[in-house]
Amino acid sequence: MNTFFDMFGIEGIITMVMLVIILFQITRYFYTVFYEKSGKLWSPFVFICFLLGVHLVHDLIFYFGVLTQLPKGKNDMIDVVRAISVSGGPYTIAIHSVLLILTALVAMMLQDVSDLAKFVLFGVILYIIPYVLAIHFPKPAPPPPPKKQEAMSDHRGNYY
Repeated sequence: MNTFFDMFGIEGIITMVMLVIILFQITRYFYTVFYEKSGKLWSPFVFICFLLGVHLVHDLIFYFGVLTQLPKGKNDMIDVVRAISVSGGPYTIAIHSVLLILTALVAMMLQDVSDLAKFVLFGVILYIIPYVLAIHFPKPAPPPPPKKQEAMSDHRGNYY
């Protein structure tokens, strides 16, 4: 993910935030239509199960519908996401699922907090984000330069 955020910066952050927002909105819709309309009470566990289901369906559609179909070299962001998904495999889905669960739990806890506390927390987070985004990790060594080829010459020793 460091490569993703190093290459795309704020665009990568916006992409990830929008993905989380869209997944939550789709989950809210399915939870309301299929669970809440049947007269059942609010259940955080059921909501998180719906969220993980929506997440899994999204990832499967995205992997088989976009990542495997789009040729390499056409879109840099897709190429990086493809590399992340190949290198991490199921571990990538698990980490993303944990991120979504933690986000849902924090949102559920903040539901019962006063507006002033939400405002203060939002301000603190906005203050901290630039510092967190500016953290630099050591980058891997660049690949060695290509070997220089000798100049081409003909059999008489003349150069082209």
